Amino acid sequence: GQGAGRELRGLLAGHVPPGAHANDLGLILEQARQFDTEIEVAGEGASHWYALSLRRVGEAGAVEQPAIVVLSEVTRLKAQQAEVEALARDREQMARALTRQAERTRAILDSVLVGIVTVGENGIVWMNRSARRMFGGDLSDFVGLPIATVAGEDEAHPFRRTDLRELLADG
Repeated sequence: GQGAGRELRGLLAGHVPPGAHANDLGLILEQARQFDTEIEVAGEGASHWYALSLRRVGEAGAVEQPAIVVLSEVTRLKAQQAEVEALARDREQMARALTRQAERTRAILDSVLVGIVTVGENGIVWMNRSARRMFGGDLSDFVGLPIATVAGEDEAHPFRRTDLRELLADG
């Protein structure tokens, strides 16, 4: 209710667009064809946010150019925007933490003597150093290929003597 009866210039005194000066506000309001800003109004206990949109109607350069001014209360939207930004920051931090943990885990698995192959929905994703030596290739030689690729054609191969291939048929 503090804005009732006040002139538009008075309401916008502290809300000049970036790059403009406070004394340019009157000129902006008088000459601009359109003007948009968000205003934070401090109240008792909490701030309220408003979106102000000014659009000139009629011919440019006319002595008196009427304007349509819309003032919308957007406090809830600003609060939701802040929540979404906080969630995005949290998610980014979690993604970085998971990436670091995956790198640490792979570094540990790369140092063991047992061959380890990680398989995803689209085939082989990763192999540790021992597995790459065991199967005679670089990781890029195996990525995306089915797990059966690492088993030789020999029927006596341990991989072929079990029902593991059938169990892993779906990935």
